[in-house]
Amino acid sequence: MLRRIVVHLDGSIRSRAILSHVQRLVVDTSTAVLLLTVSRGSGALGFGAEDAAELEQQSARYLNEAVEWLSTRGVLAEPRLRTGDPATEIIRCALEEGADAIAMATHGRSGLDQLVHGSVSEAVLERSPVPVLLYRPDTGAFASEPSAGLGAA
Repeated sequence: MLRRIVVHLDGSIRSRAILSHVQRLVVDTSTAVLLLTVSRGSGALGFGAEDAAELEQQSARYLNEAVEWLSTRGVLAEPRLRTGDPATEIIRCALEEGADAIAMATHGRSGLDQLVHGSVSEAVLERSPVPVLLYRPDTGAFASEPSAGLGAA
């Protein structure tokens, strides 16, 4: 049974596809669902302070909409907003919050697209000490894979 789950939402409609699966996973109302969005920060994209503040407000609204969506379906969720490298912050949040799992949608990038944009889900899957539940919206596939280091001494 999951006690705490970190759900990464990257701000896209595609990433919100994981929410219906989280709803089905959370059969016990005592499960803590932590919805996390990670901003790369103002310096990463050359934003000024006003742009960064606006981005943070947009991210907060996005998270609150997701919290409300789950709430209307009987799942209590809490928003978390962080700044930094997404994969690092997702894992850090899971560790700090004592999460049993991380859930996220993957964009399914490959080839040049992955080289240019990177793959947050791949980085999380490779480095996470807790199981990672990935959902790829194009295929409808839902898989659970712990990292290779899980259970290592």
